[in-house]
Order: sequence, then C-alpha cells, then structure tokens
Amino acid sequence: MKLLITRKKMIRTFAEELAYLQIRADWWYYCFPKEIVVENTTKQDMSDQMLSDVSELRRVCDAFGILKEVYSEAYKIYDFRNSGKHSFVPDIELIKKLNREFCEPRKKKRPM
Repeated sequence: MKLLITRKKMIRTFAEELAYLQIRADWWYYCFPKEIVVENTTKQDMSDQMLSDVSELRRVCDAFGILKEVYSEAYKIYDFRNSGKHSFVPDIELIKKLNREFCEPRKKKRPM
C-alpha cells in the first residue's frame, strides 16, 4: 500500500494543528479561571506547554520548508499574530467559540 501525501494536504494539516495549539494556549491563558489550579498546574503552565508544542511544530515545518505557508493557512483559521504581546486585547468570546467549535471536536480524535 502506498501512501501519498500532497504538499497542500500537509500544509493544511499542520496549519490546523498550529491553529489548534494557539487557540488552546490562548484559551488557557485568557479564558481559564485564575483561581483554579489543577494538580499543582497553573493556567500559565498549560499555556506554556501548548506554546512548547508550537515550537516543535515550527521546527518540523521549517525542516520541510513549509513554515511560511503553514502560518498563512493557520491565520485563516485563527489570527494569533498579536497574541501574547503587551498591548494585545484578546477577543475572549472568539477564543471560547473557536475552542468549542474547532478544538473540542479535534481533542476527541487526539491520541492523548
């Protein structure tokens, strides 16, 4: 059996994963209640873990030479260009909506 993955399909798949990780990082950082601590893990720790996964994905995309295209596609799903910057004002409702409609269905399909 041969498996053929086109460049376009690979870019789209990585872009969806990048958008997923960015949405989840923003959800943990901006939307998760500050007073809740789960197993000694703060919301900052969870957001940092998501961004660590983004760094790994960036390295893979860069190795394939598709990093620019992946980011371009990911921005179409969720524009996170200014997220985390000092002057950034998050759209909490958009983050919650994307988490519910985009991330939740994907979380069910993830191996972990």
